[in-house]
Amino acid sequence: MAASLSSGSGTGRGPRMACYLIGSALIAGGIAVANVIAGSFRQEYCPPSLLGRVTASMRFLAYGMIPLGALLAGVLGTAVGVRNALWVLQALFAAAGLLLLTPRIRATRQLPGARRPEPSRSGITTAARVWPLRRPGCR
Repeated sequence: MAASLSSGSGTGRGPRMACYLIGSALIAGGIAVANVIAGSFRQEYCPPSLLGRVTASMRFLAYGMIPLGALLAGVLGTAVGVRNALWVLQALFAAAGLLLLTPRIRATRQLPGARRPEPSRSGITTAARVWPLRRPGCR
């Protein structure tokens, strides 16, 4: 398996391969944790009537960037070589975690809670006036 990884990833054998594999595993674990946190936050923060739209929009943006990323990775691999491109991308993934060290994020200890709809003059909240997904009498 190591031979197939070394020839496929272009990182070579030995300590460089171990470093690349450990870095990739850490990044993949961080992405998985971030996806769970983002999904939980989205479910808590978005109104139930908009949750489907917000989730669909997020998936559209995330999956829509895959072809663009593949195109850019191909251009980078062609320009600097596969081995160097993998190291550049690995460094960019690792540097993305530095965003969490910004002062505003470090000072925040809790995620914001769900927004409560404010009552209108008629006393009916905006959430209650949303068009129902299923009208009475419809099956």
